[in-house]
Formats: sequence, C-alpha cells, structure tokens
Amino acid sequence: AAISYNGGTAALQIHAHHSSSYIDLGTNGTERLRIDNNGKVLIATTTTSEAHANNDELIIGSSSDDANHGLTIVTPNDHYGTVAFSDGSGGNSQGLLEYNHDGDYMRIYTAASERFRVTSDGRILLGTQKSFGSQTYYDDITINNSDTASGAAGGTGISLISGNNTWGAILFGDSDDDDVGYIKYAHNGNYMRFGTGAGIRFRIDSDGVKFNGDTASANGLDDYEEGTWT
Repeated sequence: AAISYNGGTAALQIHAHHSSSYIDLGTNGTERLRIDNNGKVLIATTTTSEAHANNDELIIGSSSDDANHGLTIVTPNDHYGTVAFSDGSGGNSQGLLEYNHDGDYMRIYTAASERFRVTSDGRILLGTQKSFGSQTYYDDITINNSDTASGAAGGTGISLISGNNTWGAILFGDSDDDDVGYIKYAHNGNYMRFGTGAGIRFRIDSDGVKFNGDTASANGLDDYEEGTWT
C-alpha cells in the first residue's frame, strides 16, 4: 500500500510493505526513512546489519554510500544540549553528555554527577571541585577534590600501570625534542631514572643513587654520609 502526494514524480511517498513488514517514507522517488517490523528507525540506510544489536534502535547512514552523516542538537546560546542515559529510576538521568552554550564547555556525568569537563580553551577538569587553581601555566589537566577534607574522596592521584617487563614514564618535550626531559620507571629492573637535556642524570635502584648514566653497583650512594672534602 502507498500514499503519494503531488502527482507525477511524487514529492512525498509513504509505503507500507506487507511482505517485509516495514514502512518507509520517501521524497522525490527516494526512500529517506524506514521503520522496520521491530520498531527500529533507519535513516539514509535500509539495513540494521551494520549496527550492534544493542545499539540499533536508531541508525543513521550506511557504509555503502559516499556521504558523511551526523546528528545535530541546536539550542539557544544561553542553554545546553544533552544526550541523556537513564535506567528508569525516578525519571533521573544517570549518565549525561552535555554541552553548555552559555559557558562553552562540555560535561560528562556518571551516577548523576559531573565527572569530566572540557572548557572552551581545551583545558580538562576532573574531581568534585569544579574550579582550576591559580597556576595557569600548568592547568591543562586539573584534578580538584579540595572541597573534600580527608580520606580517599579528598585525595588526588594518577596511576601508571605497565607490564612487568616494560616502562612507565612522564615525558617533557618541546618543538625540538619530544622527550628532552623525563621521569621513567623500569619494571624489568625496578629502578627509576630522571633525564634532562635528553640524557640520564639521576637513577635510583636497589644499590642506591647513581648519576649521569652510571650503573655500577659499587658507585651507588646507599647511605647518609658527611665529612670534609678538599
């Protein structure tokens, strides 16, 4: 069965396909939207096979066409647009992906609380306290739990967990050298070393402290000493 409007090459068509149990809506002779027998909505595609079965209630686009596809949420410049995730508990959204146009920042929520924010200048803010510190040269990533006085909730930290035969590292680079300075921990030898000017300057291992790439056990400083040198 079909409904057409505007005669000739109809500008609008609605077709009910009884044999395949779906309805499609078309314009100018081309299908634009389909609702299949499971209530799934397909736009710019005719198949659900390119989407995971847990994520196919709305599908936009197909890999077989030569086009980009997207979804736009438009709101006034003093409001926000949101994609919300709910489990039905009291109508509350447990997860949110929200863009605030008034402040030009993006927020991500889990368990109904904000967890991650990207500001208009690209800085990242984590933690329960939604503010940056005063050290503006060093706040590209800020973790702020200062509104919680003590305990695990008030602490902050970063964990680097590597394989037991490899490295964990923090690198410092510039436009000339992307690791001109570094702090590295070697799990395969259980030692830490510090580098500046692209060279090893300081190493801590089971023998003690060593300098400038020296790895000899006999040269490790492993105790406090004092005296007079000439």
